[in-house]
Amino acid sequence: TMTDNNNLILIPHEKRIYTVSVTYNCDFLSCGPYTVSKVIDVRSPLIITSTPSAEEVCIGTEMSFATNTSAASMWTVKLNDSTVHTENAPSLEYLFDTSGTFVVLARNSNYCNEAMMIVTVKENPPAPSIIFGPDTICPSYTAEYSAIPSSPDYYILWEWTSNGTTYNYSGNKVNISFGNIVNDINVYQVSRRTGCRSEAT
Repeated sequence: TMTDNNNLILIPHEKRIYTVSVTYNCDFLSCGPYTVSKVIDVRSPLIITSTPSAEEVCIGTEMSFATNTSAASMWTVKLNDSTVHTENAPSLEYLFDTSGTFVVLARNSNYCNEAMMIVTVKENPPAPSIIFGPDTICPSYTAEYSAIPSSPDYYILWEWTSNGTTYNYSGNKVNISFGNIVNDINVYQVSRRTGCRSEAT
């Protein structure tokens, strides 16, 4: 590309090495021509992808991060501008064990940028405090259990196993039929907004 203007806008459309040269003549002093050159290395952008792909997750979520290259990249995880993890590898596995806004960075010298992904980690609800219902029942008996969410933002999730089959139910009350073996009932509070789940009671 050639131009006689003082400014040049270069929009590269492919990955390659460009040389930009400018020639200057001073007609007033009869000096020149003078030529200077600049080499520009145009590289592809580095891109981060994640599994799961959601950028808002709950405490206890482990995410896998990768880039658009199979070569190793320098990974950095930051929370509140402080580095909490670094690793040089083709991909990154990271467990988010606290809430906050995390910044995941990846850099590779063969690419033009430092890729970035923001992950917001939400607080999990508290576990249900009180479960109403019998602790001991007879075989093949159906019992009613109930719990009350500690906030309108939460709902109750029941999970139990009977005769080798796992069941779950959402609601404040549930009727559970038991088989002939000891069964555990796990009860959670789940956030209606984020889907984050508490520890089991």
